[in-house]
Amino acid sequence: MKKNIIGRVVGLYKQNYIISYNESVVRCFPKGKKNEAVVGDFVKIDYKSNSYYVITEIIQRNNLFLRSDATKSRKIAANIDHVMLIVAAEPDFCIELIFKVIIEAVRCNTKITIVLNKKDLKESIKIAREKLYFAEILGIPLLEISAKYPESGERSIIDILNGKVTLVVGPSGMGKSTLINLFIPEAHATTREYSKFLNTGKHTTSYTKLYNLPIENSYIIDSPGFKDFGLHHLNFDDVIKPFSEFHNFTNKCRFYNCTHCHEPGCGIIESKISGMIDERIYCLYKKIMGKYILTHN
Repeated sequence: MKKNIIGRVVGLYKQNYIISYNESVVRCFPKGKKNEAVVGDFVKIDYKSNSYYVITEIIQRNNLFLRSDATKSRKIAANIDHVMLIVAAEPDFCIELIFKVIIEAVRCNTKITIVLNKKDLKESIKIAREKLYFAEILGIPLLEISAKYPESGERSIIDILNGKVTLVVGPSGMGKSTLINLFIPEAHATTREYSKFLNTGKHTTSYTKLYNLPIENSYIIDSPGFKDFGLHHLNFDDVIKPFSEFHNFTNKCRFYNCTHCHEPGCGIIESKISGMIDERIYCLYKKIMGKYILTHN
């Protein structure tokens, strides 16, 4: 009987897992709640019978990317190096929602790239670009591409993905799946293969899956689009960390537990008033932190 086989989770739908090992894939189930893995996890599995495998152990993770609210958390992917955040010139996107994803990526200690799709929409792309003003200020790479003219961004996408495990995320309706299928032709066939393994139904693609890229040591994890992104699992320091403009001024606050939202003698507020901190960045922080405080009181 095969025991303690080490594999990697490459697909997950409800409680059905696809595990890749030795260039094979097998269907698998968790053995108890503590062995509920996510895509990107390395796991130990045992063979039972009739091609039936169980996950017996999750090998220690480097990181775990998730979102949460007051009642539950949704684990999205593990052991990632890079987050590629997809937004589009159309439809409109919420800047707070986008920045919450960035906050979680920073917590996971990963690199971040924002990909702005539909650059062929000349007027809309200008508006979207302005909404992403913070990218340059905070040193986050911003790549503009078009699914209509993929050759214009193909080389840049490949360079970004090279040598990394990249989690591809984005709000619903931003063209994420279209871009993945354009730049990674194998993705559609792999999705069909995984769907067959997981019995998800012919048209179901809304589950997380990992693809091998035709570049050495390069993978992407494709996750379903979202309409909300909760940060209930984070602490105060996690929320403020991506706002790198603030870091030189927090030691000037009068109170050790300053939230930088309203307190007198706040080094951040004073630096914003004096023009040392971008007012738009501060307003974005205040909105996100205000909602965070409300959900944690």
